[in-house]
Amino acid sequence: MMRPAFRLLEATIHRALSLMVLLCSFSIITCGQTVNASLSPDPYVGEVNDIFTIQVHVDPNGGVITVGQVAMSYDPSIAIVNSVSFVPGSPLGIPLPGSTINNVEGFFFIAGFGFTPATDPFTYVEIEFTAVGIGVMELEFMKGGLLQTLFSDNGTDISGTLADGEIVITSSFDCSNLGLNVGDPCDDNDPDTENDEVLQDCTCAGTPVCQNPFPTVDESSLTTVIGASTVDFGWNPVPGQIGCQVQVARALGSPFQKQAFTILDENANSFSLNLNLILPNILHGWRVRCGCSASPIVAGLYTSFQPFIVPSTASLSSQPNPTTGSSLVKFSIAQESKVTLEVFDLSGRMIERIYSGWTASKIDHRIDFDGSQLSNGIYFYRLTTENEVIKEKFVIAR
Repeated sequence: MMRPAFRLLEATIHRALSLMVLLCSFSIITCGQTVNASLSPDPYVGEVNDIFTIQVHVDPNGGVITVGQVAMSYDPSIAIVNSVSFVPGSPLGIPLPGSTINNVEGFFFIAGFGFTPATDPFTYVEIEFTAVGIGVMELEFMKGGLLQTLFSDNGTDISGTLADGEIVITSSFDCSNLGLNVGDPCDDNDPDTENDEVLQDCTCAGTPVCQNPFPTVDESSLTTVIGASTVDFGWNPVPGQIGCQVQVARALGSPFQKQAFTILDENANSFSLNLNLILPNILHGWRVRCGCSASPIVAGLYTSFQPFIVPSTASLSSQPNPTTGSSLVKFSIAQESKVTLEVFDLSGRMIERIYSGWTASKIDHRIDFDGSQLSNGIYFYRLTTENEVIKEKFVIAR
């Protein structure tokens, strides 16, 4: 609370400066060079919750300011004043008692004396604000609707133009409709979703709650399509999935030999496998499961295996078989392709590559192979095209 002596001193300064204004207006005394006050930055543009400073500048034009008081009004619903102070380092004297900040009615008052001459504009008062609301307000050199900002030069009023300023406060949020930024947590009011957050379009959405156990893929939706170069598997996605896992198995006795492929996509509903990974004319199967969590794994049960057979598009044979050494190898392919024909022993070691190159389709190709240097035993011809690999067993017996 301001003490009575301070109120009296403020009132005395105000009356003295007001009297100077009156004397100047009636030319009873000779007034000095007027000085102009302005605000910087003007306009100030910021966001809600910003803390910012507006500076009051004055240009004494070579004169002397001995006493001054600054009163300003503002809209406290847009910005409130934190502090009003003379700038350290400016050529100022001692602040007078009686500084007032009223963030209810929206005004402040500050007075001081001891200014010294200056030839250039200088800042002598700083007002620190906090932005509290969205809008535009005028920052005026007024108090209670009256001009109470005055400057004196040895008892002479030298107040000139007092330029009001403007403060523009905008939303500090990406999504002002929600009062939140993109990526912030929110609540979409849907009990079946979790991890709700603000999206780029300023809507609030979450991911479906991860059910445990997670539903199994609908088996009636499973499809298998054998194409020219791939076999394509399809299914209907499960709501809430973050990805699916496909297992492909080859029937070589029991159990199947399986290879798994993971698709991390909330819309995963298909998978394509290159035919060169599939042995022709051999029963294969595939199955799928989808899940809603990778760590820990929360996924549905696998569907049953869906059987499929990829027919061979190439043929391979040799004569005679068994042979004492030399053989005539014959092969054909359904589509023009790069082809390699190799000989392997029973351990899987390649003995010789007897052909490599682009080969025309639907033609019987014949190649002589001399195996006279090989020991008696079981060997394989392996034909590799762009889409498949086929093998033919032959025996050397002397």
